[in-house]
Amino acid sequence: MPGFESLSVGVVIWLICVIALAGAVQGALGLGFPIVATPLIAAVTDMRTAVIVVLLPCLACVATNIAKTGSLRPVLAEFWAMPSWWPIYCCASRIIWKTMKTCRPTGKWPCLTCGMKCWPVSASTPSMIMW
Repeated sequence: MPGFESLSVGVVIWLICVIALAGAVQGALGLGFPIVATPLIAAVTDMRTAVIVVLLPCLACVATNIAKTGSLRPVLAEFWAMPSWWPIYCCASRIIWKTMKTCRPTGKWPCLTCGMKCWPVSASTPSMIMW
């Protein structure tokens, strides 16, 4: 695997600009650093390099936000029960997913018969939505 020394000067300048842009988005919105940085870096390098390059600045953003927030005790006291809901969410999403996969609707509104909302499929639409 080639190292970072094999990157051209133009690519390194692009990396610096993308990290700065993603940092500005993170600073303005409070989220979005990896969402902005990873695809823009992957556009000029491979995905593995993009993830490796984004990893440390992303961890630095998270550590900075945690340090700026202060004590986690009030947050944990308020949302302590949230992890106990995860198994329920997982089971419910599994049931919904199985229902969607087994439902083979027909007619003008096939998605609504499965309990989902989407655009109607009419005779002018050449293909049916396949689950």
